[in-house]
Amino acid sequence: MSISSLQSYPPISYDQTRTLLQHNKLDTSSAINPNDVTHEKFLEGFHINTDNIDLSLPAKKSNGITLNLLDDSPNIINSSNFESFLNDMQGLSKDQISQLQSALSAASQTMNNSQTVGGTYGMRISQTNLEFKYISKNLIPEQYQQQFNSFVDNYTNQLSTNYVNLLKGFADQLANTTDPVLIKTGWKDKGTTMQDDLENGSYSFQTSENQYQSLFNSVSVTNPDTLKDQLDSVYKNILSNYKPDSDGASRSDLVNEIKYLSNSWNTFMDAVGDQKNKLTTSVDFHA
Repeated sequence: MSISSLQSYPPISYDQTRTLLQHNKLDTSSAINPNDVTHEKFLEGFHINTDNIDLSLPAKKSNGITLNLLDDSPNIINSSNFESFLNDMQGLSKDQISQLQSALSAASQTMNNSQTVGGTYGMRISQTNLEFKYISKNLIPEQYQQQFNSFVDNYTNQLSTNYVNLLKGFADQLANTTDPVLIKTGWKDKGTTMQDDLENGSYSFQTSENQYQSLFNSVSVTNPDTLKDQLDSVYKNILSNYKPDSDGASRSDLVNEIKYLSNSWNTFMDAVGDQKNKLTTSVDFHA
């Protein structure tokens, strides 16, 4: 096989080049410029006998993990990138992969129920982030945890951003309406006020979400002995500090959301096999 005949092969990337060299037990100590790698240059640079080259790359193993994130907005993170990252992780047994898949499905499902109101939506986003961070600490190999957490934060931050953009669109329609009924009943003025509040971050969803994030972030997933009690304290804190807000959630809304999130947490705990951190007390007393 001549060097010139290799030109018919598809271009080889820098990473593939290094894999080829290592696969054929070739010396990789010489410098390779990742911005200027061609078949001819890397072959000549390593004085390779092209007749003895195995051009087949090792088959890439996949963990077979699928990820079903809430993706009804065109601006959500590319879940295929997240999925590729999960499938490229090394060192997981079949049992670990199976448990990880169950946990990811359960955590994703927390966001998929749309029965919520704007004033509690931030709570749901915050608990979803917590569940994924639990997965990171307990089911993801340590060397991958930082990147996993980055995907999770990007995902939940984008959920918040998408909802704010939805509210801004609604506010713009109100503020620019020419409907005499909406103008007479004060909705045009309300739209203008809503625009201002969203712009400076003081709208009810934004302020409540900041509070929810702070509370849920205080729950430590590294301490399994207190995890359940910490989460229950978050729920109680939210209800005990409730203040009526015409633009936010009613107390009944909060109670219903906490009931939903309690059940979602228990489903998640079943998926990860952590029975001792299931919430065993009824949340009805919170009402």
